[in-house]
Amino acid sequence: MKKVFKVLFIIGLNFIILSCKSIDRNKNSCGIEMNEIDIMNFNKKSENIKDVYEGNTYELYEIINDSIRKKISDTIEFEIFLSYSDNDEIAITVHCPKNQELMNQIRCSYFNSKYNSEIPSKKYLILYSYTNLDGSGDSNFEHSLKNN
Repeated sequence: MKKVFKVLFIIGLNFIILSCKSIDRNKNSCGIEMNEIDIMNFNKKSENIKDVYEGNTYELYEIINDSIRKKISDTIEFEIFLSYSDNDEIAITVHCPKNQELMNQIRCSYFNSKYNSEIPSKKYLILYSYTNLDGSGDSNFEHSLKNN
């Protein structure tokens, strides 16, 4: 009888471990955290940009902005800014209420939307949270993410 309980316990434990691993993989499908080197490279690139909305980049910003906003309720205050763009990469900064579900919606909307070929395939997202729901107060750093 003890052997049966041990076997059932081991099977249950394996099931729990496998379930947790599959949950972790799903979280990464909406961007992965940037490491320190990624962040340093990103900061160096964005510091050298004089006007990020120059040329056709404003059109790219509008496409990304619209794709995210159409998936989020109009009652939620949040801001999207273009941080960096070149032929190969694009980055946005988002300021939103500190709500994990909302942050995940924004992440998944940005990284999983099917954009036209004008939008670079390598994408970055810097996410900040508002102190207050109306968009006022401090803006605290939450995540720096990339899609690959």
